[in-house]
Amino acid sequence: DRTRERKQPAVPPSGVRGLNNIGNTCFFNAVLQNLNQTTLLHETLHQTAISSSKQIIISPKEIDTDLNRLVVEVTDPPGSLCKSVEVLLKGMREIPSKKSAITPRPVFNEISKRVRQFGGFRQQDSHELLRYLLDEMKMEEKKRIQRAILLKFNVSDKKNLLSAEEKVTIKSYGRSVETFVDQVFGGKLLSSVLCRGCRTVGGSDGPRDSAANQSFVLPYRSPVNMSISSTSHWLFHQQQ
Repeated sequence: DRTRERKQPAVPPSGVRGLNNIGNTCFFNAVLQNLNQTTLLHETLHQTAISSSKQIIISPKEIDTDLNRLVVEVTDPPGSLCKSVEVLLKGMREIPSKKSAITPRPVFNEISKRVRQFGGFRQQDSHELLRYLLDEMKMEEKKRIQRAILLKFNVSDKKNLLSAEEKVTIKSYGRSVETFVDQVFGGKLLSSVLCRGCRTVGGSDGPRDSAANQSFVLPYRSPVNMSISSTSHWLFHQQQ
């Protein structure tokens, strides 16, 4: 039998490494273990970390239909929080050594510097941590891309004189920036309405948001066989 060479995946298969508890950080470790199982997050963070520069295509939002798509070159290095999360998640997927557990302290220190309530080794809410962690990573990456937009328009510092039209254009592109956090966790909440008279189905969709900011009603069957369901559906958008 001929053996064929297989391309090694950029992200190794899910590992089994645990996380050290550094002081009432069970809530923190639980969030990281869940993120560790999000393969798409691994891939996007890995590409962000290894690329010295990357091209980003910014598509203007619907309200800015008079603007064309903009291609920018992002040359700034990843932020410290994104980098520490990438290193930790990569380490969690490595083959365990004699000391299988890994410390999450670098990520814990980064988020504690930004959100002081998570410092001090007190018990916290996992969902609240997830929202702050994703928001901080998103803002960190968004600033990199917005910096690239300014360079695209030859704006190197605040002293550059811009016309009112140029300022509006730059701000419009800045509002349209989507990061890897949006690509992995972004989506829209779709609501369906059924008319009982004519049986016509109508609907509407809300603004694009992070899944971490949504609360879902999970199907549940009680002892008396009463089911709970939701008429709203969360639609995830994955950019190709």
